[in-house]
Amino acid sequence: MWPKWWHHHGIKMRFEGLEHGVLKMASSAACVEIRLHDTRENYEVCWEVIQFVGTAWSRGQRLVTEEQLRVMFGLDNDFVTPGHSQWLIKEYEADVAEQTLFIRKGNYLNIPCPGTAHDGDPNVSIELDDEIKEKVKELISESVSI
Repeated sequence: MWPKWWHHHGIKMRFEGLEHGVLKMASSAACVEIRLHDTRENYEVCWEVIQFVGTAWSRGQRLVTEEQLRVMFGLDNDFVTPGHSQWLIKEYEADVAEQTLFIRKGNYLNIPCPGTAHDGDPNVSIELDDEIKEKVKELISESVSI
């Protein structure tokens, strides 16, 4: 069973492409793009949630380190959540979290924060399948070779 803060539409998020260093995931109600930032030191994680077609949506963007990206997508389990985010793990029964960036329990990820699990939340829920994890690894490998 998924966490109480995760929206069931997250099972619909699918890998859409990895071209020119931009990884894309999407569903009918949300999309996420990840790319190496111009500084070559961080990644941009951009998301958009469509609450009501044509009338309401939420967008956001954050810079993350490679380590944060690995932990966010379940590729690295040796991460110590920063002290200021420990309350997120305890309060929402998560495995890892970083305040204002992500929360994850197993393969259930929310960007940038936990939600109500109801329609209208301004965050994206993603079920991390093997393909998504593999494509994030590819993006990181491509970025290292640039």
